[in-house]
Amino acid sequence: MNLQAVSVVHKAGVLHLDLKPQNFILVAGQIKLIDFGLSLSVPNTKTLQTSRPSRCGTWVYASPESVTLSPKGGFQVSDKSDVWSLGISLYFMVHQELPYDVPSSETEIVYYPLEFPTDVGNNDPEVTKVLKSCLQLDPAKRPSVEQLLRHRYLRG
Repeated sequence: MNLQAVSVVHKAGVLHLDLKPQNFILVAGQIKLIDFGLSLSVPNTKTLQTSRPSRCGTWVYASPESVTLSPKGGFQVSDKSDVWSLGISLYFMVHQELPYDVPSSETEIVYYPLEFPTDVGNNDPEVTKVLKSCLQLDPAKRPSVEQLLRHRYLRG
């Protein structure tokens, strides 16, 4: 995944809300982020939070808050919703499977408890730390894309 592309989008005050491997493509040797059909422009670029009237995202990559009705009303999404999707994408890249059974609909996703296998090839324990941080149920506990860009495992 290209964190830089997501960082640029977030700095512009936009939530993608449908991040998944299929929405990153290679063009002339550069990774491009595509499919902004569900994206939202957020008025407050400091908090990058907003509410949607309906569920959003490809449900196997969608964050819990983007498919669960909030007590405040609507679906409360933020940049941390995109971080969840990036975490699911990284999990899939590392483990070649999703961290939960693929349900027949988004209403059947059971998000927890997630398992983080450590016996995958030469798996660096740092990748498990990144996955656990991105896949926190509470969005406030997830890192921002900027924090991920500074993480030693993801800096390259």
